[in-house]
Amino acid sequence: DPHYSRYAREPEAVIQQSLASGIDYAVQHGAEVISMSIGYSAPNGAVRQALQQAYDHGVVVIASAGNSGAPSGTSDAAQAPESFPADYPGVISVGAVNSAGQVASFSSDNLSVQVAAPGVSVPAQGRDGQYWMVSGTSPACAVVAGIAALIKSKYPGLAPNLVALALTSTTTGRPAGGYNSQVGFGIVNAAAALAKADKL
Repeated sequence: DPHYSRYAREPEAVIQQSLASGIDYAVQHGAEVISMSIGYSAPNGAVRQALQQAYDHGVVVIASAGNSGAPSGTSDAAQAPESFPADYPGVISVGAVNSAGQVASFSSDNLSVQVAAPGVSVPAQGRDGQYWMVSGTSPACAVVAGIAALIKSKYPGLAPNLVALALTSTTTGRPAGGYNSQVGFGIVNAAAALAKADKL
């Protein structure tokens, strides 16, 4: 982003208020899905209130879980730091996997994670109209937001919690026991989630 240096130095309170304002704007202008590839270490009252408003208006909200990896290196023995907005109630938090379905080493391992999606070497539009290969829970978040948008486009009246259920109950690569803090309930499956939404 050519303007990154300007807002990279802004105090977190200013950034969080900007986020709250952005969520409010999106809701007021008819957004059905909000995708947030961002993360902060502390919660914020204004953002939480804006998210509640979004939820009350039937908006599906999705956020990247963060790129802090697993502090323990290879297991769930320790958890990555909490990341907001992914850790707020009602927000669908997304971890990242590679093309083989393996957990990305950078993907935050914590209990906010609900689903995972491709997040390693994902093609995305960069500067000057060129495509870049990007990695992070940010592109994984965008993939899940796209699936949520597909569901909402076909079933606009489906409540956010039911969209979340469609996403989490139709995953592939479901972990032993049904859940873990790396991939949540598993890797999203667009076709299966859409079919589940039809039943819901």
